[in-house]
Amino acid sequence: MPLLSVLIPAFRPHYLDTCIASIVGQGFTDFELLIGDDSDGDDIASVVTKWNDRRIRFERNPNRQQPGANRDFLISQASGRYLKFVFDDDFLLPRSLELLCAAARDQRAALAFHGRYVVDGDGRVTEGGLVAPPGRVVPFPAKLVFDHVVAERANHIGEPSNILLDAEALSSIEKPFGLDGMRMRFLTDVALYVNFAHHGFRMAAIGRHGSCFRLHAAQTSATDGPLYSAGLFEWELFLRWSTDQGYVTAEVCEAGLDELHRSYSMRLADLPELERFVALGTGPDATGCYLSPRYLAALDDAWAAVDTRAAAAQRPDPVPT
Repeated sequence: MPLLSVLIPAFRPHYLDTCIASIVGQGFTDFELLIGDDSDGDDIASVVTKWNDRRIRFERNPNRQQPGANRDFLISQASGRYLKFVFDDDFLLPRSLELLCAAARDQRAALAFHGRYVVDGDGRVTEGGLVAPPGRVVPFPAKLVFDHVVAERANHIGEPSNILLDAEALSSIEKPFGLDGMRMRFLTDVALYVNFAHHGFRMAAIGRHGSCFRLHAAQTSATDGPLYSAGLFEWELFLRWSTDQGYVTAEVCEAGLDELHRSYSMRLADLPELERFVALGTGPDATGCYLSPRYLAALDDAWAAVDTRAAAAQRPDPVPT
């Protein structure tokens, strides 16, 4: 069995060659590469079949284009101790797998991450900071997830292409990409980090860049995409839940909610589901609960609006050359 399973949930062919090349060209070789095809036709297969590498396994997702199905299918097929996602439009830098596996081993971490560059559609770097001191590998305690990711509403850990997971730890959490049984529409990666922190798993940060996250017009997380509204109000869910769990103070929560609600006000014309959150205010209910029944009802309605918008939208076309 390989030490590591690298998983590509693929549905866009345009950048896939670059993605695959960045993986099979790694100096670290103890891995399998599983590619799940979630596309409508044969475009993904036409890219993958060009590659003659015994480590590559290509499968068609049996539950095509169902939310999270390709991701979960690939996890079910993986045999490595560690799991590493790489999205089909992202790519790794040469030592990514080596750095992540070494950090997980040396820090006894169930989740490890390195720095990543943000690049545009042509691969030009637009930003790229580091969480850990340059050249060092340091623990990333659960408290930092709540103090700096949830409280600041900023994904300092990075996207799934930037992390490595212990497969056993992941399987021990029921619905790890959601929160208390609630399915995220946008911030599934943040839900994963919150769950790992909540369950007390060790995490490690690497002070080196190891991957590139590509921003382009055809990605489903684009600011004008059908899911983007959830990328705003799901931060509110994490804040409220973390406060009720005792990870975030009421003062920090209410200041964060006030800032979020002010940002909602600029999008009410095109995202009217945000208005109910603003109307709720920033305080707890009469029982002292921030995750109140009124809030949960507004959340369900907002997710329904996002689902309706997503169902009406067509899957993005490949990025034009």
